Amino acid sequence: PTTGEKQVAFELADLLGRITGAQFEVLVDGLEYVVLASDSTPVYALETVGGLAMDLNDNILVGEDGNPGTYTVFENDAGAGQAIITLQSTGGPQSPQGIDVHTDGTVAVAVRTTSGNGEIQFYESGGSFLSSFSVGAHGGCSGVAFNAAGDVWVTSETTFGVRRFRQSDGAMLQQVTSTPGLDRTFLFNCTGVDVDTAGRVYFSDYCRVVRFDPANPSGTMELFAGLGGFGFPTGSGEGEFGPDLGGID
Repeated sequence: PTTGEKQVAFELADLLGRITGAQFEVLVDGLEYVVLASDSTPVYALETVGGLAMDLNDNILVGEDGNPGTYTVFENDAGAGQAIITLQSTGGPQSPQGIDVHTDGTVAVAVRTTSGNGEIQFYESGGSFLSSFSVGAHGGCSGVAFNAAGDVWVTSETTFGVRRFRQSDGAMLQQVTSTPGLDRTFLFNCTGVDVDTAGRVYFSDYCRVVRFDPANPSGTMELFAGLGGFGFPTGSGEGEFGPDLGGID
């Protein structure tokens, strides 16, 4: 084999070998190569990373696109891969957008599909699949976050909202699709979401982070961070959507 062929083999191994160990078998133009990391430790290559979360043991869970997608559990201090969990297939390429871990160890993954719909999938702490439900009727999914009761809050970039679903059957229990009382009352691009220890929900919406109490969303809606409107300065062609960026006191 030529030097170039060996290099191709190594690069493919680095890309595809984010898995079980330090040895990778790669087929290049009909020739088979076995590539080992120099110190005989696993080599991990992450491709199109999606969501990220930390479990109760400070391990890091990282989602990756695929057909089907995966999430990898990395040891926090060492950065060594502990396990790669293959997501339940939805019949095509998947993009895990959000991940969260409940206090009981259950993992929730917001899985976007090629159709733009997607579903929320649940796994035991060891990676065994538990259940899933579709969020296609609600505009798909971006972020996902557990509350203390085990329900999940899910954001959508297409139907512009944050919604609470029951884990057991996927029933939608609550939805927020506007921000009454704020400078910009409509939602635009909802992505990240999380819940604090008091039960308040935080979600990102384009150039701002909004916080509310689920017990009284309209009465507790507040701007937590960012700008009240779209955040474009007056004169940029978008100023009608928000305050002038220079208007800070």
